[in-house]
Order: sequence, then structure tokens, then C-alpha cells
Amino acid sequence: MIEVKPEMEAKLRELAAIKGLSIDELLKSFVSDSIEGMHPPPTNGDRQTQRIDGRKKAEAFEAWSNKFAKDVPPLSREVISRSAIYDPD
Repeated sequence: MIEVKPEMEAKLRELAAIKGLSIDELLKSFVSDSIEGMHPPPTNGDRQTQRIDGRKKAEAFEAWSNKFAKDVPPLSREVISRSAIYDPD
């Protein structure tokens, strides 16, 4: 059993209700999502493991980036200038 503050419990109950899940199911999905893709650190001197992990990370990043539209124009220099960021008006 995990103890949480009443405010957190209320938020969890609300989110679980919105998703149509029990709190247990909701928390299991959070844990599953957060550990997916995690790998134990390579042992000392295990360079092959490090290369494989690097390839897997690159493939995962590429798969993630391919989800976004390709035909979006880049932002203009004016929009991303320091003055536009700190003084948007």
C-alpha cells in the first residue's frame, strides 16, 4: 500500500474516473509507461552493450520524431529572437 496526501488521492480518483480505470489500474499504467524503455546501466567495460543501447535509443528517438508532421515551416528569426521571447508584446 502506498500512502498519499488526500489532495493527491482526489486527483488520482478523478483521473481514474475520467479514464474509466480503477486507481490500481491507473497507477499500474503509470509505472508501466515510466519504466518502458529503461535499461539497466551497462557493466564496466561492456562496450557492446553500450553500443546496442545507443542504437536502440537512436531508433526510439527516430520513431518518436517520425510522429510529427514533416511539412511544418520553420519558425522565423523574429519569432525566436531573444526580445520576442522575453518581451512578447
